[in-house]
Amino acid sequence: MVQPVLTPAQHRLPKTIQSALLDFQTEPALYAMMATEVTHWKMDAQRIKRNTFPDLPLIVIGRDQRKAIAEGLQDGLPETEVRQLEETWHQLILRQANLTKTATIRFAEGAGHAVHLDRPELVIAAIRQLDQTPVKDVLQ
Repeated sequence: MVQPVLTPAQHRLPKTIQSALLDFQTEPALYAMMATEVTHWKMDAQRIKRNTFPDLPLIVIGRDQRKAIAEGLQDGLPETEVRQLEETWHQLILRQANLTKTATIRFAEGAGHAVHLDRPELVIAAIRQLDQTPVKDVLQ
């Protein structure tokens, strides 16, 4: 049986949201979706590599490597694996920043995997900036 646990950041959310998060973690459809996602990773990666990314404004927000490593260690993962995973993840974030000519990258100091929870102001600022950025019609 799944015993969901909230993160410290999630404990700061309203009780109704906390309850919904716990319910979500025990929903069988979540695990079916996750299995489908993992099953299609290689095919999706190949599709992404074949197609060019549209030249749209893009802000890539990367998590704080030190925080992510600390979280992994706190979860009981072996240090060498956590560091290797985080270095790979960091390289992928850097590659995302090269998807368009106008892409920018920001690292969310103090944020782990859930950047939107740890640093919501950074995410909101990025959305506002993108909302104010003129976009040429790339879909024609």
